[in-house]
Amino acid sequence: MRRALAAAARGGRPPARLASTAAEAVPSSSSSLSVYEFEGLRVIELSRVEELNSLDMELAGELNRMLAKWEDNAMVSSVVLRGDQGCFCGGTDLDWLRMNRDAAPELYGALADLYLRISTYRKPVVSLASGTIAGGGLGLANTPFSVATEKTTFSVSEPSFGLVPDGSVLHMLANADKESGVPVGRYLALTGAPIIGADMARFSLLPYFVPDVSLDDLVAQLSSLSSLSSARQPDLRRALTLFSEEGPNTEGLELADLPPSLLADEVAHSGGEAEAWTRKETEAVAACFAHNSVEAIWSSLEARSGSSEWARSTLEQMSRAHPAALKATLRLMDGCARRPLSEAVDLTIAVAARISNESGFDGAIAHAENGTAPEPITLKDLDQVPDESIDALFK
Repeated sequence: MRRALAAAARGGRPPARLASTAAEAVPSSSSSLSVYEFEGLRVIELSRVEELNSLDMELAGELNRMLAKWEDNAMVSSVVLRGDQGCFCGGTDLDWLRMNRDAAPELYGALADLYLRISTYRKPVVSLASGTIAGGGLGLANTPFSVATEKTTFSVSEPSFGLVPDGSVLHMLANADKESGVPVGRYLALTGAPIIGADMARFSLLPYFVPDVSLDDLVAQLSSLSSLSSARQPDLRRALTLFSEEGPNTEGLELADLPPSLLADEVAHSGGEAEAWTRKETEAVAACFAHNSVEAIWSSLEARSGSSEWARSTLEQMSRAHPAALKATLRLMDGCARRPLSEAVDLTIAVAARISNESGFDGAIAHAENGTAPEPITLKDLDQVPDESIDALFK
């Protein structure tokens, strides 16, 4: 099951580890993460490597408790989140969900609490989102200080498993669509197509783009800020801008003050299996994914498929999803766009829990366990999903 998810969203090489002399590793009660302590700064590194750093009840609860404790601790001014072994976060742990179906509402509730806590945290949270991000894992980067790298690859895999994405992610995707003016979020949510870090910054999904090789230097820079300074957003933004690929802020700094990673002649921009968007693809997404129903989006793609390899490929990607999950995802995304984050998350919890008990998730599990692929869906399959069945998920 997890291997199937991994195939849907592969990332780059492992992110750089913290230098052993820079911080002290604090033993954790869980093998799922490590904590590094600096003066005024805490760094959490997720390390459920075999599970793509996916979130189960234990890890979600531990992160919630840790962040709650630090939020009221005057000795902690800011927090850094990062992943280990080339993965930031694989989203909801589908293996855990499969084995604990009755606890789906509790898991989605714990994840909602975590995503809301991160997005509304009273202290700055810097999410170093390098490597693979799958589905709800993007909710850990729902902060004004999140960083993408050339190793970042994000994809939404839930509809291919008969599920819907988390409310925090749908809210981020909907807001990015409004800010960029291009329905990239809709495209990502409905197709499962990957997007690289540079394009995530370009389309307003993540605010900063920093070379992967500079992340340890960035953490060292953040740790060098005084406790008071690291809590001040302008100082934190300046530290992030210093390392930003869009142009480091080096005014007033001598060459010797810059970290070695910023002096390199070249920085790799490989996005793994994903590629940077072209203007033609952006225009096609704008034309096809502005429609208000999945059926209309599908028909628009079919109309272009005779002359467009992109349209044919996009239809193939959508055909791997469950039809009800596609319809529920689009309706949720439209609902999240009209709501504040807390209401968007509440709306999604109930729908996510209900759809996880539908046949689509069971079928995806069976195919994943057997190593088989489901029959591709067609426009006829979408037409056969009555609106009443989608309405029932939202009641």
